[in-house]
Amino acid sequence: MKKLIVALESNSSFFKSAKKELKDVLDKGKRGSTVYRISFSERKDFNRFMANIHVLQVIIKDAPISINELAKILNVDRSGIVRILKFFEEFEIVKYDEIKVGKRKQKKPIVDFKKIEIDLAS
Repeated sequence: MKKLIVALESNSSFFKSAKKELKDVLDKGKRGSTVYRISFSERKDFNRFMANIHVLQVIIKDAPISINELAKILNVDRSGIVRILKFFEEFEIVKYDEIKVGKRKQKKPIVDFKKIEIDLAS
């Protein structure tokens, strides 16, 4: 199961924790990690993530086939959803599958993470 850890921390703190996680992986002999860590150094970005985490939950739970369907499920304007998805896309939290519906191609939002942890100790 892929896990996302989200933290609000300084750059130096991030590098310290990343170094420790890498050492743990190397010590255990595991190849490739199923843990992805995002550290926000700006509180406003962390707050934006937290304010929109429900969008990730809907993508995971309801598996909408398009951005339009996601907007309908959330009962919000499509342009607002596009902005939120671009924010998540910057951090590789949301990706897209291109699917064909009739003669049209649509972007299906995908979230590969099944577990999201918030690290408040950093």
